[in-house]
Amino acid sequence: PQPMTGEQLLFSEDGAMLQVSPIRLGLGTLEQILGLRPGEICEVYGGPGAGKTQLGLTVAACAAGAAHPVLFVTAKDHPSALAERLHTILLGRKMNEAALDRLRIYQAMDFADFAKIILSFGDTLKSQQNSKPLVVVDGLTSLLSPFTSSSSWAHRWRLTW
Repeated sequence: PQPMTGEQLLFSEDGAMLQVSPIRLGLGTLEQILGLRPGEICEVYGGPGAGKTQLGLTVAACAAGAAHPVLFVTAKDHPSALAERLHTILLGRKMNEAALDRLRIYQAMDFADFAKIILSFGDTLKSQQNSKPLVVVDGLTSLLSPFTSSSSWAHRWRLTW
């Protein structure tokens, strides 16, 4: 894709402001708070045990239940444990278990793994032209820590260059 200016991203050719509709997942108020829109990033942060993983799993399950392809990348938990939690969420929300087929769960041990997973998922999506995929990354801080910690200045250029 070609780089675009801010004006090109915000306005159509006739000067009207473009509106990107939020993705509807059936999460009610939570959906309004998160305001998930195609092409945007929603960052959730909090202390250990605050429920970040559970929120990510719930959003992932609802997105898959709404026929969106979902990639869930974890740097913390084993994928089979997450699959069990996703299954429980689907059952609890009375959603079709077939949604599990739209979910891909991978564990990334480092940033190189993460990059390979993202690129592979992108290749998978090329055949699904009209899909609005969701990517959830749980533990992004640990994947990026070698690039951001003060003890590893050698890697800093990779993020700022």
